[in-house]
Amino acid sequence: MSDGIAIGASVRDSSGEGLAGFVRRSLYGSGAYDIFLRSGAPDKVLGTPPALRPGDPEIGRAILNGAHTRHGRHVPLPMLAKAGIAETGVSRYAQEFGWLADLRALGTDEAREFARQAIVDWLDIFGRWHPYTWRAAIVGNRLVNWLTHYGFFGWAEDDPAARRFLKVAGGQIRHLSRSHGDPRSGYDRLAAAKGLIYAGIALSDCGRHLDTGLNAMREELEAQLLPDGGHVSRSPGVQARILEDLISIRDAFRAAHLDPPDWLLRSIPELAAALRALRRPDGALAGFNGGPAISVPALGAILSASKSRAGAAPGAPCAGFHRLAAGDSHLILDAGAPPPAAAYPWGHAGTLAFELVSGREPLIVNCGPGTDGDPRWRQALRTSAAHSTVIVDETNSSEIDPAGGFSRRCTNVAASRREPGAGVILDASHDGYVLPFGLIHRRLITMAPSGEDIRGEDYLIGAGGRTFAARFHLHPDVRASMLGNGRSVLLKLRRSGWRFDAAEYPVRLEDSVFRTPDGRTRRSRQVVIHGGLGGTGATINWRLSRPAANPA
Repeated sequence: MSDGIAIGASVRDSSGEGLAGFVRRSLYGSGAYDIFLRSGAPDKVLGTPPALRPGDPEIGRAILNGAHTRHGRHVPLPMLAKAGIAETGVSRYAQEFGWLADLRALGTDEAREFARQAIVDWLDIFGRWHPYTWRAAIVGNRLVNWLTHYGFFGWAEDDPAARRFLKVAGGQIRHLSRSHGDPRSGYDRLAAAKGLIYAGIALSDCGRHLDTGLNAMREELEAQLLPDGGHVSRSPGVQARILEDLISIRDAFRAAHLDPPDWLLRSIPELAAALRALRRPDGALAGFNGGPAISVPALGAILSASKSRAGAAPGAPCAGFHRLAAGDSHLILDAGAPPPAAAYPWGHAGTLAFELVSGREPLIVNCGPGTDGDPRWRQALRTSAAHSTVIVDETNSSEIDPAGGFSRRCTNVAASRREPGAGVILDASHDGYVLPFGLIHRRLITMAPSGEDIRGEDYLIGAGGRTFAARFHLHPDVRASMLGNGRSVLLKLRRSGWRFDAAEYPVRLEDSVFRTPDGRTRRSRQVVIHGGLGGTGATINWRLSRPAANPA
């Protein structure tokens, strides 16, 4: 598989809009549209919105040295010519100019001159509409980064470079005012609306674009946010980025001595509360449904900037996540259907997977987000086998479409929570294996009040399928060793130890991998219970316990 997709194919594949998309692209590429884009430009930058998170001066230094990498791949800075553009996470990152924050953090004259020259190069190469680099979400994010960091790299008002910059920025804003509703992904439509809002706040003669952006943002939030503050993408990473966007817009209003809309202010604490429910005690986000990778410091900065003091809820049930917490054990279960492509195209087939943290040390995990890096990893990490759940005949519980979304997906996912005196029980099921095998997967997880005894029962109910594998992926820092009975595994963390036991079936230790938020691949292990179905379904009992909690 190639590292990228040829630009012609990528535009066709990602539009997904048939004739309507073809007509739009024909319009955007016409000479008349180019005249429209150049008819009017803001006269000046009124002010620069504040940056929510500072950049990294070490990355800025690597950019200057031509050694900047992202997820293990070289970032092409300065810009590639049009002929060299391919649709990859790295090329999008380069086109959106988020790396200006790192040059600004470095703060040297050399860094400022590099930023200026990179923007001039972009104006030379991409100053007219292009099917990839002028996509609405990319334009929106680029405008946000240009305006946020203009105080660092900007020119004097009478400098010809400043006038040219404003002219091309004006063209992008006019294009965005027409195209902000084009993206398939709701998250991308929010990014486009944010670009219009920033333009309306920071540039002269752009008030009408502020109104357009606010109206689009409000409509999208009403459609995308769930009653518990979760997001329809069901991606913790997407949830974090949307919260960051809303906080940044709030702060941009206030820096310009404007009052943020009430609906914006109400959305921030709702999103923050749901996000805290998806944050593990080690500070990282739970690894469900891909999405942008968010580092632990970045996540902490976003939640702090929200100024919301609400603690973590027991879960986000409308978004399909449930949380068990007792003692120093914290478990988060994915009990929702994968998101439709219109909500988020890179959702995972990880229904009924869970993650478990002991104290502040991750024990059971999924294999990682994988959205920002190599597309091969993105697809591999979407599979059911990359999650701590039960897989039948090595088949995904929701069949992944490589172009985004699913060709077959779970539609009925049920979950309930009970709290008898002996602890808390999560009871969840999905129908993802009904169509291929006639099987229902039901998972019950019970956590004792001490948090030191966690028992699971997985039922495959029906007569189809040949084999199953119940997978429990271990964090790379976990040391695992088989015990002599063949049905138990000793799991060692730095500060605690656990024991995994299976009742009816033998267990094996197998190789696994874990993709970190910064795109590194770490070797790890997984505990796997294999068994046959034989036309009668299966009952898989397992237990995680602190060694002291095991019977003598």
